[in-house]
Amino acid sequence: MILENLEELSLTLIPSPGDAEIRHGCERAMTAILSVLTKIQPAEADAASPSGEEQIALAWLVGEMPRKLVDSERFACFQFVINRLLPY
Repeated sequence: MILENLEELSLTLIPSPGDAEIRHGCERAMTAILSVLTKIQPAEADAASPSGEEQIALAWLVGEMPRKLVDSERFACFQFVINRLLPY
């Protein structure tokens, strides 16, 4: 949902009132998510295959949309945390 909001904001040619606040809220939400993710223990290395949620997280690392919409430093943090958590 955060990426969808950021994508919608990126497509707007003329900013509307409140767009900056929405963008800031999305950035704060991503920071909060990162904070929670760093406290999660890594998945077991012997898991047969990624779950649906894990597949979404892994897709995040290779997808074009996140790389375009999320600043490179925050994206690198997500990439590091997801790679640490998932053994795939």
